[in-house]
Amino acid sequence: MTVGGNDVGGSRPDPRIPAAPSPRRMSRPKWLNARVVIGVLVVVGAVVLGSRVVGAQRQLSTVWATTTDLQAGTVLTGTDLAEIEVNLDDTAGRYFGSSAAIVGKQLTRALGAGEIVPVAAVGDPVADTRLLALTVAGDQMLPGLTRGSVIDVYLVQGSGADLTTKPAAADLTVQEVTAPSSGGLSGAGSSGYQVVVRLPTKRAQELVTQLSTGTLKILLHPAG
Repeated sequence: MTVGGNDVGGSRPDPRIPAAPSPRRMSRPKWLNARVVIGVLVVVGAVVLGSRVVGAQRQLSTVWATTTDLQAGTVLTGTDLAEIEVNLDDTAGRYFGSSAAIVGKQLTRALGAGEIVPVAAVGDPVADTRLLALTVAGDQMLPGLTRGSVIDVYLVQGSGADLTTKPAAADLTVQEVTAPSSGGLSGAGSSGYQVVVRLPTKRAQELVTQLSTGTLKILLHPAG
């Protein structure tokens, strides 16, 4: 039966009524593309690495390091030290920062060139000491004898059958070596090397007296 032009109870759709649209399948978002994911991971990795580098730089400490090999007993001078920046983490307190005044302090053990100066390796010089310059003839100067070397001192006395050699001092750390000089306003100069050592005052006075009675000989300890 048709009512008002519509087929009532029929199964055929009215061609005048538009059909409902079919649902569209959801597609995977483009940002899940493998290349996009890899790019995101690279960026994240760069950020993490950068933050670690910046964090490590913030932990750098400026400390004192040696400029040359130095033996125990060396009294430090400005030329023995240089400032360097290192990352010491939790061990920074074991070493001298560059703000520490350690020039004039004395080493209690040997340090190699470029080594960071530990607090435990530095002490105050013995109060009752004197610096003594030993004059060594040019033909008696040992190769490699320099500041920081350790030497033994012997005295050769007498002559001929009465010639004797005896130890005068042992294990002395050389504080300075000065080469022979000549000229100057007075024309005066030194024909020998001046090897400066530090000794207890009483021993230095005794050695000065002994040096006037014989010829000085030096033995050099091997480096290291």
